[in-house]
Amino acid sequence: MRFLLAVPLALLLASTASAQSRAAAPVDVALLADAAHPYQYRVSVVARVDADIVADVRFVHLDVRPAGSRRALGCDAPSRPRHPETRHLSPGQTWSETFDVRTICWGRALAALRAGGELGGSLGTTRTHTGARATPGTTFRPAPIPFSPIAAIPAPTAPTAPTAPTGDVSVALADVDATSGARIALRVRVRSTRAIRAWVQPDRFRFRVLSPDGTTNTCAMTRNARSPIPDLFARVSARSGPMRSLDARAYCPEHTFDHAGIYEVTPLLDLDVDGRRWRMDTPMGTFEGMPAIVRVRTSTGGAV
Repeated sequence: MRFLLAVPLALLLASTASAQSRAAAPVDVALLADAAHPYQYRVSVVARVDADIVADVRFVHLDVRPAGSRRALGCDAPSRPRHPETRHLSPGQTWSETFDVRTICWGRALAALRAGGELGGSLGTTRTHTGARATPGTTFRPAPIPFSPIAAIPAPTAPTAPTAPTGDVSVALADVDATSGARIALRVRVRSTRAIRAWVQPDRFRFRVLSPDGTTNTCAMTRNARSPIPDLFARVSARSGPMRSLDARAYCPEHTFDHAGIYEVTPLLDLDVDGRRWRMDTPMGTFEGMPAIVRVRTSTGGAV
């Protein structure tokens, strides 16, 4: 009988301790999604008591829990300063900052986030003031972010049809996770729904780059004026085709990828060399692929 009574008592004590812990939390942290921009979030902190917080979104840790799963996939920013910026908040004061969740989540975690589920985590660490001054040597404690449901992010809309009537050529660009913008390799793949020949040369690729600050750059190299050679027309089909690793420095203006953050890069392929004189089936026109992500971890040089 004593054992039967001990279990409810333990649960009551645990529940009371948990409630007391929540009540004693120095700050409340929440993640607020931007309805107009599915990857944009705002982390918001409200102080309950005098507290120092880490005022840097690079110290946000995220846990993505896929729908129907008990396990969460963790995300941390790839680059964090050794000495984070801190800010003192008095009771009732707030701090918030907007960030692109893709700067923190990548790979499997980003795929799970796109599919929908639950999102939670913690904001760096916090330190509570117990008196007029913070106790020297006091360690920082993580400020939890409670889990909340997130909706699936729709796939990007397919690009418009190419300028030519034959829309059977596709160009795909792989996502890139770069340490810095000093050297970025753009990996492009070309396929076709049917067997064709195409003049797929490096100077026929272009890239439209949307930077973290909202500006857009068009990247292209100078066209080669040489006459086409039949043997250089690539064979393209649904199962095989050219794959190119292109140095972004040969296409984009200087400083295009200087700033850390997320760049959306759209590949374009101009097929403007007609092979009919050699009796080749060569589609003509400009073919646009889906945007890919280039994540630059750290700014280059003096970029802020």
